[in-house]
Amino acid sequence: MTEQVPSPQFNSRNIRIFLSSTFMDMNAERNYLLTKVMPELRRICRERAVTLTEIDLRWGVSEEDSRNGLTVELCLMEIDNCRNHPPFFIGFLGERYGWIPRHHDLLSYWESRKESPYAQRIQQALEQGISVTELEMRYAFLENPSASDHARIFLRSKELTDALFAEQENPQREGFYDPADNKLDTLKDELRSGPFVGIDGYKSVEQFGQAVYEFLYEQIDNIYPSGSAPSTEEQRERSHKIYSASRRQEYVPLPDMRNKVLHAIIDAADAGKSGYVLIRGESGLGKSALIADLQLWLPTQGNYWVHCHHTGSDGSHFLDDWVLRILNALKSSGHLSDPISESVKQRWEDLPMALRSVQQGLNQTLVVLLDALDQMHDEDVIGRLSELFLVPGVVLVATATPQIEVPVDRWQILTMDSLNQSTRRAMIEAYLKRFDKNLDPALLNTIVADDATRVPLFLRLMLEELRLHAAHETLGVLAQELLATNNAAALFKHVLQGLDRDFVRPNQTNLASQAAQLLALSWRGLFEHDLSFLLASPTDDC
Repeated sequence: MTEQVPSPQFNSRNIRIFLSSTFMDMNAERNYLLTKVMPELRRICRERAVTLTEIDLRWGVSEEDSRNGLTVELCLMEIDNCRNHPPFFIGFLGERYGWIPRHHDLLSYWESRKESPYAQRIQQALEQGISVTELEMRYAFLENPSASDHARIFLRSKELTDALFAEQENPQREGFYDPADNKLDTLKDELRSGPFVGIDGYKSVEQFGQAVYEFLYEQIDNIYPSGSAPSTEEQRERSHKIYSASRRQEYVPLPDMRNKVLHAIIDAADAGKSGYVLIRGESGLGKSALIADLQLWLPTQGNYWVHCHHTGSDGSHFLDDWVLRILNALKSSGHLSDPISESVKQRWEDLPMALRSVQQGLNQTLVVLLDALDQMHDEDVIGRLSELFLVPGVVLVATATPQIEVPVDRWQILTMDSLNQSTRRAMIEAYLKRFDKNLDPALLNTIVADDATRVPLFLRLMLEELRLHAAHETLGVLAQELLATNNAAALFKHVLQGLDRDFVRPNQTNLASQAAQLLALSWRGLFEHDLSFLLASPTDDC
């Protein structure tokens, strides 16, 4: 059984394309795609508010480096990831069949990944004696013909292979020609019998690139037509919805905190009471998840209209953008007739009256959830919020770390406590249920009782590591190793050090740590192709 990535709850406007080929013999095509085709398609996608990312796991990695089970599993995992963001697969073949792994090649993989959802399919490939390239194509679409609309294979002419081979300074024939006892011809015949081949026998790299461009452009235009780009406001709303949904995944509600917040809202909504509630707690205690939970739970507890804002989830860390989002939401209620001002200053002045109009029109308590005040980039965030006049029936519920000081005469302060053992157990069981896993009762009790797991972030990171890397025989040892790190920061560093060891390369012993540092420096993250260039060794062929 393979692990299929669920379709996203919200349209992410992402396209992820897996590039599949053999190694050195297809460098010319791969380089043409990366330098000519993909940049132009990315420009078109940007105009339509779509992110396009090509996944080329062979880039910057030698064939020898790739010959391990973790790389094979990563290929299948990425195909699944791309599958839900079509068009998802471009394959190209010349006169070389590719590496056929043997069981002894993957011994280290079997020792650590026996319970991987991909282990069974990799084992089948070993029994079938097929190459990793054929495995990618079978996994992507040959075993799933319904994928034919979003996957294409391009077959190179032998004449072009001969010409490219002749251009090599030190040609190695096995690097360009390897039919593998007719396995290559058998695979090509099967591909030709289906609807997957874009060009059979392209005679130039430029012809190949143009065909790939035309196929992908048509796909992009069908899925995201020109002029269909959402407005900036719509893109922001989608970002907040996706973030909220991610925080609620496997979330175990906290009844005590729910009730404390509800009582504070009821108290604050009374005439003459403070309309400000602050949920305070250290990083990693689950404040964002609580806010996401309250967004759906509060309307079930009374006559509440709820607006939720997660600072930074849409790329903004400023109160002015928060005010604009609220005004747009109030406008959509149908009880705000005046247009939203183009002036930022005027929007702040208009907000109290807009809240009052909608509150009276809906006859509901308006609850404004504002997550992560400590991540706002404005000066004097608390001062600006505290001066905002909230009419009776309107309550602001915000979260922040303890470093944020608030005037206690204006704000009700609720403290976010660490997890008790009962909640920890419930969170672990919810996580395990999602992945159809279980833990030995004694080990479960050990994890629940350990002081480090009182922090939800630590507990989640630990469970992810156990799921991804522990075999049944090593589960207890790995759990103790992870618990010994004692806090989320140390655990994350420990995980990165493990990845550094798994993916070590000559002169590059800290690839994972370096990648994490680069990602941390970017508020919005990096495209895979950008990250590849930044992480490449000077000797990499790119």
